[in-house]
Amino acid sequence: MVESQLSQSSRTLDGTRMSFLHLDHPAEPTLIGREKEFSMLQEYYAATLKGRAPMVLVEGEAGLGKTRLLRSFAAWARQQGAWVVYMSCREAEVGIPYSALVRAVRALANDPSIDLLPLLTSTLQAQPWFPILLRLVPELAWGLGVAPTNEWPRGFLTPGQVHKGAVELLEAVTRTTPVVWITDDLHWTDTATLELQAAVYRRLRSRPLLMVKGYRPEEVDQAHPLHRLRTMLLRMNGLQRVRLQPLETDHVRQLVTSLAPGLAIGDEVSEQPWSGNPAYWVALARLHTEGQRLSHMPLGLREAHELLLARMPVHVRSVLEAAAVLDTAADSDLLAEVAGLPSDQVNQALRWLVSHGDMEWDGGGYVVVNVSLERAAYERMEEDRRRDLHLRAGRALEARHKDLPDAVAAMLARHYEAADQPEQVLRHAMLAGSWARRLFALEEAQELYWNALSYAVLLGEAQAQTTIHEALGIIRAERGHHRAALEHFHAALGGIQTASRQALVGVHMARSLGAIGEYERAKDALQSALQQVASQKTPYLDGVIWLHMAWVEERLGDRAAALKAADRALRAAKEAEDQLLEADVAAQFALLRWHQGDLESAWSLYQTSLRIREQVGDLVGIARVWDHLGQIESDRGRLQSARHCFSMSAQAYHRAGEWLAEAVVRARWGEVAATAYALAESVEQFRQAFSLYHEFQDMEGSLEIPLWTRLQFD
Repeated sequence: MVESQLSQSSRTLDGTRMSFLHLDHPAEPTLIGREKEFSMLQEYYAATLKGRAPMVLVEGEAGLGKTRLLRSFAAWARQQGAWVVYMSCREAEVGIPYSALVRAVRALANDPSIDLLPLLTSTLQAQPWFPILLRLVPELAWGLGVAPTNEWPRGFLTPGQVHKGAVELLEAVTRTTPVVWITDDLHWTDTATLELQAAVYRRLRSRPLLMVKGYRPEEVDQAHPLHRLRTMLLRMNGLQRVRLQPLETDHVRQLVTSLAPGLAIGDEVSEQPWSGNPAYWVALARLHTEGQRLSHMPLGLREAHELLLARMPVHVRSVLEAAAVLDTAADSDLLAEVAGLPSDQVNQALRWLVSHGDMEWDGGGYVVVNVSLERAAYERMEEDRRRDLHLRAGRALEARHKDLPDAVAAMLARHYEAADQPEQVLRHAMLAGSWARRLFALEEAQELYWNALSYAVLLGEAQAQTTIHEALGIIRAERGHHRAALEHFHAALGGIQTASRQALVGVHMARSLGAIGEYERAKDALQSALQQVASQKTPYLDGVIWLHMAWVEERLGDRAAALKAADRALRAAKEAEDQLLEADVAAQFALLRWHQGDLESAWSLYQTSLRIREQVGDLVGIARVWDHLGQIESDRGRLQSARHCFSMSAQAYHRAGEWLAEAVVRARWGEVAATAYALAESVEQFRQAFSLYHEFQDMEGSLEIPLWTRLQFD
């Protein structure tokens, strides 16, 4: 055991003191029994340097040594000169989009050996979502000399833009340095992070970027998002698996000898079901080296950890229990607050736990690295004590994140749920659902709102139920589940008191009804919305309703009524002085003129819509307008102009990270180029379209009807 020393303090990039101990880690044992798996990872790294990068999934049950293998490989990769991004997902952070990625960025920002800020400045600072990253990782803001903003950035954010930013950052790094991106305990990650990783792999698999992910297969069923990732990788022929099996008896003896030379292992050990679990033998060797007398061999890893916990000093066990309840990075002050211990005892306990390899400092706080011991500590606590610690954790975390509570609201909801505080669960689950939706983690948002709904029903909170049903309706519609969305909208309408809000829900209902082809019912919903706001002066809402009415009438074949509705929408948009609404109305007018065969008017109206979208920075809207302009020019026989329009559309879709839409536009471009006998250009566009479609065909395209920007609801 290495003696650890207390450092006086440490500072973040802004110079403020952080409360943590700087402790030396114990020397880790030599990797035993995993030489084959380690060699496989080395081979995959070599293939990556040659432009043939797979995505590697390291599979194994708890205690078989996934984390040990991944950490050893990370250390080796750093020695080879690679830029290593190491993420570890935590169960307590399930439901918080990008939580593990944020912690990894924070660790990189605080790593003096990595100059991250110039890369971020050159690749990400212009992104519309960059202020969100500064809110989540304030160290970056301090390093850049700017203040983190509490305002949500204005703009038209899409998941593709976030993915594109990550792709550009890693692409910039890989121009000079190989990158190894390791994610441990991937079974606890969120959908948004998985989709980002999938997008990065699709775009950069020919670059020197190796992505290695560890997970427990028993935690992943058919409904888990990781199952979809595996399916996608198999289809792309990009998946490599490293399956960890229990250690053989000879390797067990070698491991035990390296840890506790005096501990004898009999031949009968190989007959036990837990005999090949290295974590069991590490725990047993630890009991032996600490001089513990055992009356019998522990019957499995859990019993071995129970014995370790029973023999721990009381204050050490208390700190470990507090860390197990928090289940996320925490400094010594937070641990002291949750454990209810004075700082000196917490510091002593941290020395003990770090020197024994149970906890470590990961750049953002102390985390438990012995996950099986952490689970045993959590489950052996009395129910009253566990509830009390969760209540303390919830209150302490809420106080610490008062400037940005929605970013950790899912974690707070979990703590208050375990503490039997239903009112607090409801409040924070609703906050967490809104936050997840803003960051495009729609699956997590849906689950969080469902949890909130159950508590709203339990508490009899009718207004909360209405708000949640409205949010769930919008989320289900965004995911393409329009019939389910309509059920939620109907449930919400019964509790909405204001006419304007009822009208807005009516618009959402019309969108979903139109999406499933129920245009007559969509028209009825919009007429009802108009009646609800007839006595009010709401020019923006009037414009939105009439715009949708124009879309519905056009789909019903009544173009005269559609033109009248579009004209009323335009007048309302001008009265509301809303540029984006004007752009949408102009586009709807253009579509109507196009279908009437008036291509000159359609071209002019689309140009008006395009100018507005360029002013407000709506990349996806810009791309779609250029696409329609290209189709109009093709209909007019102006093939050179059509090729230019499709080129502009493809570039805009590419910048927005909408790669499937880019594939469709490039296919149109290729067709027009072939008609113009530009055969080399045509072949190249079809080649790029096929490549993009092959990579992204499992992704859902966005719904274009009729507004190209989402209606806000929170």
